[in-house]
Amino acid sequence: EHLVRVIPRTGSMVIEIDFTKAMNIYQVRFELEALEGKLAREHFSAGHITKLEDLHDNCRALMDRKDRKAVSKIDTTLREIIHDAAGNPVLAEISDRLYLQTFRLWYTVLDRGSWHEEITSVCEDLERLIKYFNCPGSQDLGKIRREQLERHIERLRHKFLSISG
Repeated sequence: EHLVRVIPRTGSMVIEIDFTKAMNIYQVRFELEALEGKLAREHFSAGHITKLEDLHDNCRALMDRKDRKAVSKIDTTLREIIHDAAGNPVLAEISDRLYLQTFRLWYTVLDRGSWHEEITSVCEDLERLIKYFNCPGSQDLGKIRREQLERHIERLRHKFLSISG
């Protein structure tokens, strides 16, 4: 998964985080998230909405409780819900492979900056999805997912490089 480097006759080592490479991966993820969002819209069910609402409740509970594992579980579960609704296991596999290469960057900088700001952003993303599925508007899900990923990258850029935009 491009996370470990094997050094012959020596052993293995975790590959360092390369911010530029991560941004290149995010460029590809933009398109994959948009495509998967379009596919998921066609098959999203009431059960999927209920799962999103449960995730939102779990997220709100993290406002005053700093738990990196819990927020990463929310992120992973959201991806599973969308994968399930999209119904394309090949797309899910590719998406997950790229996600894993960028997850470490997010997880590493999760403690930087405001915890409340990060959790608020995750909760707002879930709220947008819930609102969309309860009352679909003119904007497509693919575009919503892409915008969510763009906001996520902007937060990462700010935390990792201490810059905005």
